[in-house]
Amino acid sequence: MNIEKADKNVPVFRIIVIFFLIYAVFFVFQTGFSAGGEWCFCLADDAMISMKYAKNLSEGNGLVWQAGEERVEGFTNLLWVLYMAIFHLFSIPAAKMSLFIQLSCVVFLVINLFVVRKLAGILSGNSYLVEITAVFFTAFYFPLNYWSIHGFETGILTLLINTSLLLYLRAGEDDRKHLLPFVILAVSTLIRLDMAVPYFMLFIFHLFSMKKNRIRKSLTFLAPLLIVLAAQTVFRFLYYGELLPNAYYLKMTGYPAFLRILRGFLVFIDFLWKPAFLLYLLPLVLVFSKKSKTLRLPALLVLGQVGYSIYVGGDSWEWYGICNRFIVVAMPLFFILFASAIHKMIEQYQRRPFTKFHRYLSKVYLIAFLILGQFAFNATNKRDDFAPWLLTNPPFEVEGIKANLDMGLLIEKITFPDAKIALTWAGTVPYFINRKYIDLLGKNDRKIARTRMHRFEDTEPLFSNNFLKSPYTFFYPGHLKWDFDYSISRLKPDVIMQIWGNQDELFPLLEKDYIALKAFSIKDFQIILKKNSPHINWEVIGSFNNRRGNSRRIQKK
Repeated sequence: MNIEKADKNVPVFRIIVIFFLIYAVFFVFQTGFSAGGEWCFCLADDAMISMKYAKNLSEGNGLVWQAGEERVEGFTNLLWVLYMAIFHLFSIPAAKMSLFIQLSCVVFLVINLFVVRKLAGILSGNSYLVEITAVFFTAFYFPLNYWSIHGFETGILTLLINTSLLLYLRAGEDDRKHLLPFVILAVSTLIRLDMAVPYFMLFIFHLFSMKKNRIRKSLTFLAPLLIVLAAQTVFRFLYYGELLPNAYYLKMTGYPAFLRILRGFLVFIDFLWKPAFLLYLLPLVLVFSKKSKTLRLPALLVLGQVGYSIYVGGDSWEWYGICNRFIVVAMPLFFILFASAIHKMIEQYQRRPFTKFHRYLSKVYLIAFLILGQFAFNATNKRDDFAPWLLTNPPFEVEGIKANLDMGLLIEKITFPDAKIALTWAGTVPYFINRKYIDLLGKNDRKIARTRMHRFEDTEPLFSNNFLKSPYTFFYPGHLKWDFDYSISRLKPDVIMQIWGNQDELFPLLEKDYIALKAFSIKDFQIILKKNSPHINWEVIGSFNNRRGNSRRIQKK
């Protein structure tokens, strides 16, 4: 299809962008809720850990989770933390800070649509259908919007991958211009270290595309990544005293590699096994076609992200039933492949002699197919649960985030500023409530991050999700390391906000020195208090007990 015909998609593209903006803004406001008498916006809890580091940095306390405490690199997104810190330099109320981060993520998603359109045009020979289809699926792909608008660096990483590929394809045979995409991807490892994966995929493709001087040129194209990784490592060692992020020890050590990879493979199959299963296979026809060599590079990038997701054992939220953060950054490229496959089939179809009516009917069928495709790709493991995507219900975890913050506000009322709070949701409450904190799951504690992971038999009572209760799929990144003797018996928190781990191991440590306040329980959170702690306002507790009679001994559920 020629360029003149492709230009007809400009009005349609603008319509998609406008509808996406309306959708995205409504999505953002669906994440808001009332807390403490104020309308509040909050990112996902893990993203709020990054926000806590950004807040401390902007206040002059350094890149730390807690001011004055041991330096631990509890984040894996240095540039994203620095980006968040910029917002904290302005006089924005804490309750609205996340809103500005979310709106900036929407901007990244919008820019990405323009890049996807250009990229689809180059890869398809300026096909009207491929451009619009790829943009349409990308704009309303719930997992990409969900992870991005909830404060993860997913949106900017997706944009950088697509931009790098666009610049690479536009460079043609000019090796000097080919270097820029590698520089962009190298710098993007400062946003998230695993961006080294698309870098290596692009490098492998370029290496086999070179006709001469492969060894010399390969060193040139590896140099940007090696320089940036070396700089990161030096900074990390000088500032934190470690060669690798704390998250590496937390998620990648202390568990059999085979079981981790097996779990990664099984959750990937579980992700595919939806109404869209056959649609995921459609692009394979093109990828292995001799006439579609240009599509092999985006396919390689997609496969790289899939392979990485499998290797690390998947993500922590597979039970949502949506595409995880590692694969989702490559999904716009998949949609380009998918759209190209549709275009190829239509070309074959149109070679037959049809009446004007049949051509009109074929367009109706195409539109219906694209709409059904949206539902298929946005289906969750619950099959028919489209409420989060259609925004008829708030997105995942908004209720949990609200409950988390409500509990934090209650703890603020019944404790003094020097109280120590043990928790597992290590982002939201530490960001909003100024107290001392103990991270039970080790995201910000190097001692716990270096312990062994608990196995299936140690933790089965925690999970009601049948998929996680299998010993082959149990690996739960970032949630399998804890040490109650250390966190409870040694660090002696004044308040325990959420129970985690095997209760048979935990409750003997609690029965003697702690009491629970039943009336303070919200959702999965409950307040457990250390008896006679001088950091707890017992007068407030006493008046509350007199009214409700809510104190009780610790009892196993």
